[in-house]
Amino acid sequence: MTIQPISPIPAQPEFLIGFGNVNATDYWVVTPVGTWPLADINVTSHDQTATTTHTPRGRSS
Repeated sequence: MTIQPISPIPAQPEFLIGFGNVNATDYWVVTPVGTWPLADINVTSHDQTATTTHTPRGRSS
């Protein structure tokens, strides 16, 4: 199943939240490729952070 964007985009929506180029209003999600009703959107995220440590070598005397 493919979700087709609804046209036209609502005139000058007031965005409540945005992540990069994805924004949301009370009723719409707006992306560069289209606008969809908020009720039709399912958003997931994955934490891809990584922690590294480094222990410097001691100097030789």
